[in-house]
Amino acid sequence: MNKKLEHHFYSPENYTAKARATVGSHCLTKDFNQALWFMIGVPDDRGVKNNYGREGAKEGPKAFREAFYNLSLGSNAPTPNSICDLGDIKLARDLASSHEQLKHIIAQIKTTFTQSKVLVIGGGHDIAYAEIAGCLTTKKDAQDHHIVNLDAHSDVRPYEKNNIISSGTPFYRLITECGILGKHYHPFGLQKASNNAQLVEWMQDQNVDAHWLEYMPTDTQQLKKFSQLITAMNTVPWHFNIDLDAFAACHAPGVSAQASFGLSPQILLDFAPYNLALNSLQSMGIYELAPKYDTYNRTAKLAAKIVYNVMSA
Repeated sequence: MNKKLEHHFYSPENYTAKARATVGSHCLTKDFNQALWFMIGVPDDRGVKNNYGREGAKEGPKAFREAFYNLSLGSNAPTPNSICDLGDIKLARDLASSHEQLKHIIAQIKTTFTQSKVLVIGGGHDIAYAEIAGCLTTKKDAQDHHIVNLDAHSDVRPYEKNNIISSGTPFYRLITECGILGKHYHPFGLQKASNNAQLVEWMQDQNVDAHWLEYMPTDTQQLKKFSQLITAMNTVPWHFNIDLDAFAACHAPGVSAQASFGLSPQILLDFAPYNLALNSLQSMGIYELAPKYDTYNRTAKLAAKIVYNVMSA
């Protein structure tokens, strides 16, 4: 099993040789049967380019790992030997084939290690299609799954001309092709200036459960709404996506599309109240980290701390 998976990846750097206890020295394992989380890097921003965004997210997995594995072990930390880092996937020649390859790899992981969770580090947000589709067995099964997506954009765009996939298409594809119900898609932090009228109308037609930043501008309002939403995931299989442009540029300058306004990172500070929901979490994706635009690694550190907090709960 290990060899069948490993030939699809470039091996990650060694993050275990540290003078003090860190995530890299404490939490990594090469034992597939021991791992709770399988980490996959996808250094691919072709979808961002197809969506006329600024390129650079292909360097996201490297920047994320450098920030994540050097985090020290606090009073709360991921479990020892709980993370199996498969490395960065070897991309196919075209974007659609890369998505299919990742989808099949994740399906293999989820089928063989049924209690495991998958963490995907992008790369463009188009990769979320493969992340989530890989966890679905049938269209009937898909109707039970929910998606919570922190994002300024709804990412329900249809294909570009000539069926071109872009970073704006993942949830359109999951709903129209995979059987995810519109009412089970929960974009959180959407901004009206970032979603045109056609996309809003399509979401309304699909009964998408949209949560708009304009209606929860304060930290307190965001935390209340977020807490209600995540608690509702207690008994259902669900997927957690974070497009880092959901946060304002003062928190996340290193993204494909900077935002003047955005969600407060404080809503992600403590996941302990959401333990039941995290039991049913199937996959998590961190997307649009573009280090070339980052300032003092601020965005990479934010992404790393978010994942740390989720894994520590």
